[in-house]
Amino acid sequence: MKKVLVRQLPLSFSYQAAGKIWHLQPDSVTKCLALEVRSNLQDVHFAYLCPAQDKVIFEGLALEGGILTSLLACHDGILLLQQYQELENPGSATVLALDSRQQEVRWAVQNYRPLFFTPTESIGKSGGGEENEESWVALKLQSGASRILAQAELAQLLAEQQGLKQQEQERYLPAAYLEGEEHFKSVAQFLQLYLQMNAQNSCEYLHVFDKIVISFYTADGELLQNHLAVFDLEGTLLLHQPLADGLKKPGADAFMVWNKHLFFIENSTCLRGYNLQ
Repeated sequence: MKKVLVRQLPLSFSYQAAGKIWHLQPDSVTKCLALEVRSNLQDVHFAYLCPAQDKVIFEGLALEGGILTSLLACHDGILLLQQYQELENPGSATVLALDSRQQEVRWAVQNYRPLFFTPTESIGKSGGGEENEESWVALKLQSGASRILAQAELAQLLAEQQGLKQQEQERYLPAAYLEGEEHFKSVAQFLQLYLQMNAQNSCEYLHVFDKIVISFYTADGELLQNHLAVFDLEGTLLLHQPLADGLKKPGADAFMVWNKHLFFIENSTCLRGYNLQ
Protein backbone atom coordinates (compact mmCIF):
# COMPACT_ATOMS: atom_id res chain seq x y z
CA MET A 1 0.00 0.00 0.00
CA LYS A 2 1.39 3.37 -1.04
CA LYS A 3 0.53 6.66 0.62
CA VAL A 4 -0.98 8.84 -2.09
CA LEU A 5 -0.77 12.62 -2.13
CA VAL A 6 -3.95 14.29 -3.35
CA ARG A 7 -4.12 17.60 -5.19
CA GLN A 8 -7.44 18.62 -6.76
CA LEU A 9 -7.63 19.16 -10.51
CA PRO A 10 -9.56 22.39 -11.26
CA LEU A 11 -13.06 21.98 -12.71
CA SER A 12 -13.47 24.38 -15.62
CA PHE A 13 -16.79 23.37 -17.18
CA SER A 14 -19.94 21.47 -16.29
CA TYR A 15 -23.15 20.94 -18.26
CA GLN A 16 -26.19 18.96 -17.17
CA ALA A 17 -28.10 17.61 -20.17
CA ALA A 18 -31.83 16.92 -20.19
CA GLY A 19 -31.19 13.30 -21.19
CA LYS A 20 -28.39 10.86 -21.98
CA ILE A 21 -25.48 12.24 -23.99
CA TRP A 22 -25.05 9.78 -26.86
CA HIS A 23 -22.47 11.57 -29.01
CA LEU A 24 -19.97 14.34 -28.46
CA GLN A 25 -18.04 16.08 -31.25
CA PRO A 26 -15.46 18.89 -30.86
CA ASP A 27 -15.28 21.85 -33.24
CA SER A 28 -11.59 22.62 -33.79
CA VAL A 29 -12.32 26.05 -35.28
CA THR A 30 -14.77 27.54 -32.78
CA LYS A 31 -13.47 25.49 -29.81
CA CYS A 32 -17.06 24.48 -29.09
CA LEU A 33 -18.61 21.07 -28.46
CA ALA A 34 -21.64 19.60 -30.23
CA LEU A 35 -23.82 17.13 -28.32
CA GLU A 36 -26.49 14.61 -29.28
CA VAL A 37 -28.87 14.08 -26.37
CA ARG A 38 -31.60 11.43 -26.10
CA SER A 39 -34.12 11.63 -23.26
CA ASN A 40 -36.41 8.82 -24.42
CA LEU A 41 -37.05 6.71 -27.49
CA GLN A 42 -38.81 9.53 -29.32
CA ASP A 43 -36.88 12.59 -28.10
CA VAL A 44 -33.53 13.43 -29.74
CA HIS A 45 -32.11 16.93 -29.56
CA PHE A 46 -28.82 18.73 -30.01
CA ALA A 47 -26.75 21.24 -28.08
CA TYR A 48 -23.75 23.43 -28.91
CA LEU A 49 -21.53 24.51 -26.02
CA CYS A 50 -18.51 26.77 -25.57
CA PRO A 51 -16.53 25.41 -22.59
CA ALA A 52 -13.87 28.16 -22.75
CA GLN A 53 -16.56 30.78 -22.09
CA ASP A 54 -18.70 28.48 -19.90
CA LYS A 55 -21.53 29.26 -22.34
CA VAL A 56 -24.41 27.37 -23.93
CA ILE A 57 -24.85 28.55 -27.53
CA PHE A 58 -28.02 26.51 -27.91
CA GLU A 59 -29.62 23.42 -26.42
CA GLY A 60 -32.78 21.36 -26.83
CA LEU A 61 -32.82 21.81 -30.62
CA ALA A 62 -34.86 19.01 -32.22
CA LEU A 63 -35.34 18.22 -35.90
CA GLU A 64 -37.95 16.29 -37.81
CA GLY A 65 -36.84 12.69 -37.87
CA GLY A 66 -36.45 12.19 -34.13
CA ILE A 67 -34.57 9.00 -33.31
CA LEU A 68 -33.56 8.63 -36.97
CA THR A 69 -31.18 11.59 -36.64
CA SER A 70 -27.70 11.42 -35.12
CA LEU A 71 -24.58 13.59 -34.86
CA LEU A 72 -21.67 12.81 -37.20
CA ALA A 73 -19.18 15.67 -37.03
CA CYS A 74 -18.78 19.40 -36.45
CA HIS A 75 -16.64 22.10 -38.07
CA ASP A 76 -16.67 25.91 -37.93
CA GLY A 77 -20.13 26.07 -36.43
CA ILE A 78 -21.69 23.57 -38.86
CA LEU A 79 -23.01 20.34 -37.35
CA LEU A 80 -23.24 17.42 -39.77
CA LEU A 81 -26.12 15.11 -38.88
CA GLN A 82 -27.12 11.77 -40.35
CA GLN A 83 -30.79 10.97 -40.86
CA TYR A 84 -32.41 7.73 -42.01
CA GLN A 85 -35.83 7.40 -43.61
CA GLU A 86 -37.27 4.58 -41.47
CA LEU A 87 -36.27 2.80 -38.29
CA GLU A 88 -37.00 -0.76 -39.44
CA ASN A 89 -35.87 -0.23 -43.03
CA PRO A 90 -33.29 2.59 -42.89
CA GLY A 91 -32.38 2.62 -46.59
CA SER A 92 -30.08 5.40 -47.74
CA ALA A 93 -29.05 8.10 -45.28
CA THR A 94 -29.23 11.86 -45.71
CA VAL A 95 -26.57 14.17 -44.28
CA LEU A 96 -27.91 17.47 -42.95
CA ALA A 97 -25.83 20.59 -42.26
CA LEU A 98 -27.12 22.42 -39.18
CA ASP A 99 -25.86 25.99 -38.77
CA SER A 100 -25.18 26.70 -35.10
CA ARG A 101 -25.48 30.45 -35.65
CA GLN A 102 -28.95 30.53 -37.24
CA GLN A 103 -29.90 27.16 -35.73
CA GLU A 104 -31.35 26.01 -39.04
CA VAL A 105 -30.55 23.38 -41.65
CA ARG A 106 -28.51 24.90 -44.50
CA TRP A 107 -28.47 21.92 -46.88
CA ALA A 108 -29.05 18.20 -47.19
CA VAL A 109 -27.42 15.58 -49.39
CA GLN A 110 -28.00 11.83 -49.77
CA ASN A 111 -25.47 8.99 -49.77
CA TYR A 112 -22.58 11.03 -48.42
CA ARG A 113 -19.96 10.01 -45.81
CA PRO A 114 -17.96 12.93 -44.37
CA LEU A 115 -14.37 11.96 -43.53
CA PHE A 116 -12.46 15.20 -42.81
CA PHE A 117 -12.59 18.96 -43.27
CA THR A 118 -10.67 21.73 -44.98
CA PRO A 119 -11.25 25.31 -43.76
CA THR A 120 -14.33 25.71 -46.00
CA GLU A 121 -15.31 22.22 -47.18
CA SER A 122 -16.29 18.77 -45.99
CA ILE A 123 -14.35 16.03 -47.77
CA GLY A 124 -15.89 12.58 -48.05
CA LYS A 125 -17.30 9.86 -50.25
CA SER A 126 -20.55 9.95 -52.17
CA GLY A 127 -22.60 7.32 -53.99
CA GLY A 128 -21.92 3.63 -53.60
CA GLY A 129 -24.33 0.74 -53.56
CA GLU A 130 -24.49 -2.45 -55.57
CA GLU A 131 -23.96 -0.84 -58.96
CA ASN A 132 -22.15 2.42 -58.24
CA GLU A 133 -18.67 3.02 -56.90
CA GLU A 134 -18.12 5.73 -54.32
CA SER A 135 -16.52 8.96 -55.47
CA TRP A 136 -14.45 11.41 -53.45
CA VAL A 137 -16.27 14.73 -53.28
CA ALA A 138 -15.90 18.14 -51.62
CA LEU A 139 -18.98 19.92 -50.23
CA LYS A 140 -19.01 23.61 -49.37
CA LEU A 141 -19.92 23.85 -45.71
CA GLN A 142 -22.00 26.99 -46.11
CA SER A 143 -23.93 26.07 -49.27
CA GLY A 144 -23.63 22.32 -49.78
CA ALA A 145 -22.37 22.83 -53.35
CA SER A 146 -20.42 19.72 -54.34
CA ARG A 147 -17.67 18.82 -56.75
CA ILE A 148 -15.92 15.56 -57.58
CA LEU A 149 -12.26 15.55 -56.60
CA ALA A 150 -9.60 14.71 -59.16
CA GLN A 151 -6.91 12.26 -58.05
CA ALA A 152 -4.18 14.90 -57.89
CA GLU A 153 -6.19 17.25 -55.69
CA LEU A 154 -7.35 14.36 -53.50
CA ALA A 155 -3.77 13.19 -52.95
CA GLN A 156 -2.77 16.73 -51.95
CA LEU A 157 -5.70 17.07 -49.53
CA LEU A 158 -4.94 13.71 -47.90
CA ALA A 159 -1.29 14.66 -47.49
CA GLU A 160 -2.23 18.02 -45.96
CA GLN A 161 -4.67 16.32 -43.60
CA GLN A 162 -2.00 13.90 -42.43
CA GLY A 163 0.39 16.79 -41.88
CA LEU A 164 -2.17 18.66 -39.78
CA LYS A 165 -2.73 15.59 -37.62
CA GLN A 166 0.98 15.31 -36.92
CA GLN A 167 1.62 19.02 -36.31
CA GLU A 168 -1.44 20.25 -34.45
CA GLN A 169 -2.97 17.33 -32.60
CA GLU A 170 -5.38 18.76 -30.06
CA ARG A 171 -7.69 15.79 -29.45
CA TYR A 172 -6.33 12.75 -27.64
CA LEU A 173 -8.23 9.50 -27.11
CA PRO A 174 -7.20 6.67 -24.77
CA ALA A 175 -5.88 3.25 -25.66
CA ALA A 176 -8.09 0.34 -24.55
CA TYR A 177 -6.70 -2.77 -22.87
CA LEU A 178 -8.56 -5.98 -22.02
CA GLU A 179 -8.07 -8.06 -18.88
CA GLY A 180 -5.38 -10.64 -19.54
CA GLU A 181 -3.23 -8.32 -21.66
CA GLU A 182 0.14 -7.21 -20.28
CA HIS A 183 -0.76 -3.51 -20.47
CA PHE A 184 -3.94 -4.15 -18.48
CA LYS A 185 -1.95 -6.03 -15.86
CA SER A 186 0.44 -3.08 -15.46
CA VAL A 187 -2.40 -0.56 -15.13
CA ALA A 188 -4.26 -2.80 -12.65
CA GLN A 189 -1.12 -3.12 -10.50
CA PHE A 190 -0.69 0.66 -10.56
CA LEU A 191 -4.32 1.20 -9.44
CA GLN A 192 -3.99 -1.41 -6.69
CA LEU A 193 -0.83 0.28 -5.42
CA TYR A 194 -2.14 3.86 -5.49
CA LEU A 195 -5.90 3.45 -4.93
CA GLN A 196 -6.20 -0.03 -3.39
CA MET A 197 -8.85 -0.85 -6.01
CA ASN A 198 -9.13 -4.02 -8.10
CA ALA A 199 -9.59 -3.18 -11.77
CA GLN A 200 -11.54 -5.72 -13.80
CA ASN A 201 -12.57 -6.51 -17.36
CA SER A 202 -10.89 -3.64 -19.25
CA CYS A 203 -9.41 -0.19 -18.90
CA GLU A 204 -8.58 2.87 -20.99
CA TYR A 205 -5.24 4.62 -20.55
CA LEU A 206 -3.80 7.91 -21.77
CA HIS A 207 -0.50 9.61 -20.98
CA VAL A 208 -0.84 13.19 -22.18
CA PHE A 209 1.20 16.29 -21.27
CA ASP A 210 2.39 15.51 -17.73
CA LYS A 211 -0.75 13.62 -16.69
CA ILE A 212 -1.95 10.01 -16.66
CA VAL A 213 -5.69 9.46 -17.17
CA ILE A 214 -7.26 6.04 -16.55
CA SER A 215 -10.82 4.80 -16.94
CA PHE A 216 -11.34 1.45 -15.21
CA TYR A 217 -13.99 -0.88 -13.83
CA THR A 218 -14.55 -2.51 -10.46
CA ALA A 219 -17.07 -5.14 -9.38
CA ASP A 220 -20.54 -3.84 -8.44
CA GLY A 221 -22.12 -7.12 -7.34
CA GLU A 222 -22.60 -8.98 -10.60
CA LEU A 223 -22.36 -5.69 -12.47
CA LEU A 224 -19.59 -3.13 -13.02
CA GLN A 225 -18.80 0.35 -11.79
CA ASN A 226 -16.81 2.74 -13.99
CA HIS A 227 -14.21 5.06 -12.44
CA LEU A 228 -11.93 7.79 -13.75
CA ALA A 229 -8.59 8.63 -12.13
CA VAL A 230 -6.00 11.27 -13.01
CA PHE A 231 -2.42 11.30 -11.71
CA ASP A 232 0.64 13.40 -12.34
CA LEU A 233 3.93 11.71 -13.18
CA GLU A 234 4.96 11.65 -9.53
CA GLY A 235 1.89 9.60 -8.58
CA THR A 236 -0.08 12.45 -7.02
CA LEU A 237 -3.81 11.79 -7.34
CA LEU A 238 -5.46 14.77 -9.05
CA LEU A 239 -8.94 13.38 -9.57
CA HIS A 240 -10.91 10.23 -8.75
CA GLN A 241 -14.44 10.32 -10.11
CA PRO A 242 -17.10 7.58 -10.35
CA LEU A 243 -18.60 7.74 -13.85
CA ALA A 244 -21.37 5.14 -13.79
CA ASP A 245 -22.56 2.09 -11.88
CA GLY A 246 -24.82 -0.88 -12.50
CA LEU A 247 -23.19 -1.58 -15.86
CA LYS A 248 -23.65 -4.94 -17.57
CA LYS A 249 -20.59 -4.44 -19.77
CA PRO A 250 -17.80 -1.88 -20.22
CA GLY A 251 -18.10 0.99 -22.65
CA ALA A 252 -15.61 2.74 -24.90
CA ASP A 253 -14.07 6.22 -25.13
CA ALA A 254 -14.99 7.11 -21.55
CA PHE A 255 -13.04 10.37 -21.87
CA MET A 256 -11.10 12.56 -24.24
CA VAL A 257 -8.48 15.26 -23.88
CA TRP A 258 -9.20 18.19 -26.15
CA ASN A 259 -7.96 21.77 -26.23
CA LYS A 260 -5.79 20.98 -23.16
CA HIS A 261 -8.84 19.92 -21.14
CA LEU A 262 -10.09 16.56 -19.94
CA PHE A 263 -13.74 15.90 -20.84
CA PHE A 264 -15.92 13.02 -19.65
CA ILE A 265 -19.59 12.23 -19.13
CA GLU A 266 -20.79 11.41 -15.63
CA ASN A 267 -23.87 9.20 -15.17
CA SER A 268 -24.60 9.52 -18.92
CA THR A 269 -26.05 13.03 -18.52
CA CYS A 270 -23.44 15.42 -17.10
CA LEU A 271 -20.51 16.66 -19.17
CA ARG A 272 -17.52 17.82 -17.15
CA GLY A 273 -14.29 19.50 -18.21
CA TYR A 274 -11.05 19.83 -16.23
CA ASN A 275 -8.05 21.97 -17.07
CA LEU A 276 -4.95 19.79 -17.44
CA GLN A 277 -2.44 22.63 -17.67
